[in-house]
Amino acid sequence: MGMSKGRRKFQSPALQYTYDRYIGHDPKLVEEYEEEVINADIARKVYDLRTKAGLSQRQLAKKNWHHSVCNLPP
Repeated sequence: MGMSKGRRKFQSPALQYTYDRYIGHDPKLVEEYEEEVINADIARKVYDLRTKAGLSQRQLAKKNWHHSVCNLPP
């Protein structure tokens, strides 16, 4: 079975089968899947930066909350 333009190609045959069966033929699901891939990439980058800075999730949340509150318009 050939790949149509824009479809994902996986190294794992099981993952390829699952994607093709449940996602690959529905444009809305493909769009949602791609959006979640981007979200996972962002989450991975936040985790990498947070751990590199030596911050726990709680410390990062406190810093972000403080920054958000301090930047509220008057």
